[in-house]
Amino acid sequence: MYDGWPALRDGYGKSLWSAFGGPAGTVATLAGLGVAYVVPAGAALCGSRLGAVGYAAGVAGRVIAARRTGGRVWPDSLAHPASVVTLAWLGGRSLLGRRRGTLAWKGRLIPG
Repeated sequence: MYDGWPALRDGYGKSLWSAFGGPAGTVATLAGLGVAYVVPAGAALCGSRLGAVGYAAGVAGRVIAARRTGGRVWPDSLAHPASVVTLAWLGGRSLLGRRRGTLAWKGRLIPG
C-alpha cells in the first residue's frame, strides 16, 4: 500500500490519531496494547516466568491471526511487541501533529 517507510509513516500519521474514536481512544488503545504485549515481553527479558507466559500468549495470538488472514507468521509473531511499540510511536506522532496543526499527506496540510 505504501512505497517505503516515509510514505508508511506519513500515511499512518495523517489519521492514526482518530483511528480509535479520537485522541482519548487512541491513547487508551495504545496504552492497552502496550500493557498486553510490551510489558510481558519486557518482563520476560528480565527473567519473569509470568512475563514469558504472557509473551508466549501474545505470540500465539499473532500466529493464529496471521494464519487465518494469510499474513506472514514468522518472524513477525515473535516481533509483535516491537510492532506495538512502532504503532505507539506512530500514534504519538499523529497525535502531536494534529495538536500542532502539522499533519500533512502528499504535500498538503490536513485540516484538524
